[in-house]
Amino acid sequence: MEPFITVFLATFIAEIGDKTQLTALALTATFGTPLTVFSGAMLGQALIHGITSLLGARYLSPLPDRFLRLAALLIFFFFGLLMIYGGLQGMLRRVTGC
Repeated sequence: MEPFITVFLATFIAEIGDKTQLTALALTATFGTPLTVFSGAMLGQALIHGITSLLGARYLSPLPDRFLRLAALLIFFFFGLLMIYGGLQGMLRRVTGC
């Protein structure tokens, strides 16, 4: 039961204000059908997390924990830099008008 609670809490906290949550909010406001949007969002999340879990169990579990943590750190760092770069480009376009 401990892994379930750990994963639940980690996912719950990580998803607060996440783009998936904001997308669901915007789609609910657009379509006015909260149950349909909720169902679609949950199905999409279940599918992607199911695939990810199966792939992780199959291909990543033999790898050392230290390696996986380092790989996760580098991936998050890389995508963070991409987001910062994109944001700076947008700011420069607004400032320069180009």
